[in-house]
Amino acid sequence: QEISRILPDMLAMEAYFPDYQFVIAGAPSFTIDDYSTYLNGHESVSVVFGETYALVECAHAAMVTSGTATLETALLRCPQVVCYKMWGGGFTNFMAKNVIMKVPYISLVNLIMNREVVKELFQSTFSRESLKNELSLLCYDEQYRTRILEGYEELALIVGKAGSSDRTAGEIWQTLNDTK
Repeated sequence: QEISRILPDMLAMEAYFPDYQFVIAGAPSFTIDDYSTYLNGHESVSVVFGETYALVECAHAAMVTSGTATLETALLRCPQVVCYKMWGGGFTNFMAKNVIMKVPYISLVNLIMNREVVKELFQSTFSRESLKNELSLLCYDEQYRTRILEGYEELALIVGKAGSSDRTAGEIWQTLNDTK
């Protein structure tokens, strides 16, 4: 499960960013019990269900797992780092690098834009250190944040009009075909 692969490393970031309040937007398919094991030692971290958009809108930065959440976070104009890690050792890393990563990006934001707008920490590039470094940029480097937000504005022009679902699907399809 995603929660066991990534959440412990995400929660570890709390120690490096004491001026920020960490809040987990609880996934609808999980309960508080699913999170409680990982929250030991992180008593100041809250899990909030059913308020994801409100949380993202007021967040300074977000750590997001791949999927539609990356696109939603971008359209809500919250700078983010995309985190994805699969279980497994050398074979999993080989498959991720040589099969899965034939696609140039894993986040919908970058797939649609066909360039890196948000940093993707995937498999071997995902570590506590790389996550800490990226969060530092997201939280403290205004020029870096501005570049991301400008990319979001371009993204909104592509997906924010009537027929955006068809256009988004077309953009992703084109990107996938270009990588073959």
